[in-house]
Amino acid sequence: MRILISLIAVALVTTSSIMAFQPPATKAPENKPPAPKLVEKRAQKPAKKPPFSIDVAIPLRNKSSRIRINSNSKSINNIRSHFNVVLTNNTDKPIKLWQEWCSWGYYNLSFEIIDATGKKHTLTKGDMVWTANFPDTLTIPPHKHRVIDVYFDPTPQSGVGSGWKMDSLLKAIKVNRNNRDIKMRPVFQIMPDNDSKEHKVWTGSIKGEYQEYNIFVARNAKPS
Repeated sequence: MRILISLIAVALVTTSSIMAFQPPATKAPENKPPAPKLVEKRAQKPAKKPPFSIDVAIPLRNKSSRIRINSNSKSINNIRSHFNVVLTNNTDKPIKLWQEWCSWGYYNLSFEIIDATGKKHTLTKGDMVWTANFPDTLTIPPHKHRVIDVYFDPTPQSGVGSGWKMDSLLKAIKVNRNNRDIKMRPVFQIMPDNDSKEHKVWTGSIKGEYQEYNIFVARNAKPS
């Protein structure tokens, strides 16, 4: 009897021990948001520099940058109306352009002018008749310059040039005589065509920065 009671007691103790011991509950995996991907920041490339730049060089007269419009039917070499446009090759390779004397390059240069009232004028060369004409090129070496002579003369020059078309500018200056301050920038443009492709001439449009000038119109200056 005692043996039976002992066996029952051992069985009860074992059962209670088994029931008391429970393995820790396994936690369900949490749905964590994915870790953000590290995006490598790349250094921004500097803006691409144009192949060449264009600037105006005007002699300083009367303590100001003065542009003189002057007509001289006998000679285009009028020092008072003369200034320069400078083309600079910014690349490591030579750039080929049209020569100014031929029809392919004669009209490449123009000017944009804003008068004192804010009105914009575009100055281009007048019509030209060529007795000899063929595509001719020049080359600007790397990091070198090309200087273009400019004479702001509105009248045709026999055997030299056609003069500049500036009727609207002359009329505006006549109306607003008390303020002849202007802003001007040069524009150089060559349109693509079969000839430019054949001769490997640069094509495109380059504009300079607007600069402030004072304009003077000689009495003999007449519209083209």
